[in-house]
Amino acid sequence: LSEGRVVSSHVGSIKKTGSKRCLQCAYHGWEFDGGGRCLRIPQDTKGSKATSSPRASVQEYPVRVEAGMVWVWPDPESNTVSREEAAAELLPISPLLQKWESYYPLSAYQRDLPIGYELLCENLVDISHLPWSHHGVLSDRTSGVPLSFDMLSETEKENVWEKEASSLCADPGAKKCLPRFQAELPEADKCDPILSYNLMGMNEADSNSTSFVGFYPPSHVRYFRTAISGSSTTELFLCPQATGRTRFIIFNAFELGLPQISKHEKSDGGKGKRKHVFRQISPNAIGRFLLRRIILKNAMSGVNNHMIASEVLDGDTSLLATLSDRIAQNGLGHRDYFNPTTADTVPNAFRRWLDKSVEATYQSGNADAAMAACGGSDPELSLRRGSETPALSRKEVLDRYHTHTKDCPICSKALRRAERRAKILGFATSGLFGMSGASTVATILSYLLAEGVPVRAIRITSLMLASSLVSALSAAKLKDWTETKINNFHFVDYDHQERE
Repeated sequence: LSEGRVVSSHVGSIKKTGSKRCLQCAYHGWEFDGGGRCLRIPQDTKGSKATSSPRASVQEYPVRVEAGMVWVWPDPESNTVSREEAAAELLPISPLLQKWESYYPLSAYQRDLPIGYELLCENLVDISHLPWSHHGVLSDRTSGVPLSFDMLSETEKENVWEKEASSLCADPGAKKCLPRFQAELPEADKCDPILSYNLMGMNEADSNSTSFVGFYPPSHVRYFRTAISGSSTTELFLCPQATGRTRFIIFNAFELGLPQISKHEKSDGGKGKRKHVFRQISPNAIGRFLLRRIILKNAMSGVNNHMIASEVLDGDTSLLATLSDRIAQNGLGHRDYFNPTTADTVPNAFRRWLDKSVEATYQSGNADAAMAACGGSDPELSLRRGSETPALSRKEVLDRYHTHTKDCPICSKALRRAERRAKILGFATSGLFGMSGASTVATILSYLLAEGVPVRAIRITSLMLASSLVSALSAAKLKDWTETKINNFHFVDYDHQERE
């Protein structure tokens, strides 16, 4: 949100009560508190009242931190609400995610994609692409079947919320927030590509399993599924950055990875006394505990989880970037698509909502925002970015380092560790091959001078040659593996046709 840094200020009245954290401008070092009031101007003379001038203050915005994300109300004309009102504003965060994030605070994956908000959000509400775009990663092509979505009424959306909130693993204090539209996929065990593929055995489904997708304007998509092992949510958040660029955040939360609370605790909002520790011990509780502490704590907050997410996004980004360029070059819009099946029910609903919202934004006088939202620049508000937009290279489209790794505390740390390991292995490989060369010379000489060299010495030199050569080859192979791992943090080409 700012090019500045957070510092402690010790000036004025603050000096009497201790330091106060503030934001320091990186340009001239001016310091501001959370309300936008200027606390210090380093260049100002002593006794000046420049800091108290309204011109020294900056715009403040209501901010909240929920589910590990910073939520900002960025429109100065409509953010006249008080801090108390902003704190009470409903946010589209599921009861399961509220609990999940407190147990797995590093499980979120974030990436800046060279894809416009309109195309990316359309992609996220379109479940029918999963078997094809993510073959061998999330699903497979055999899971591609006809999808007959049923759009839900307000009453039916309420029922889905009750199902989400009634989970004994969910946050009992979560506030109800319904989607703008939501659809159910009948026969989820057969039709939902995630449930039918059953990745890692975590989504085994039967005839009682359900699958829902909901859109929460303007930038949240949620998949809510119930399987044999319990319910789960895939929660996707979008932050448009500019025309053709969007920040993407994803959480995967499921009941199996969370502890259960008693029904009594659930009914009183989690305020009652917890069950006695011995009453909570059961095979199911022990299994959940071991799953959380031994497997999920590392898996959900580790590099492998992020690598899978990167591979999933590469599968979409490589296709959407090409689609975006073709749309721009040919002056097309979403109405030029042919959407003949019921699988397009939810994407079509999103497009209808976006058209109305863009038109309302345009009519209100904010043409730039309307153009950015629909991805275009023409007065008809169709999906056109302009043919002058240069196409990105494949390395730019699938770049992982600048869009994720460098700002990710998990992946940047793992990358530094891998780079150090590769450097050490490089030195070790050179040294071991050098030892192999020396051992080879010694072995040859010992054989040539066999009559004057003890048999034991010949055996020792032969053993040194073999061991140093094996060690050198092993170090070289490990170095190659490490360098491949390093490359995975930067760029991996994604070819759909090569995935069989």
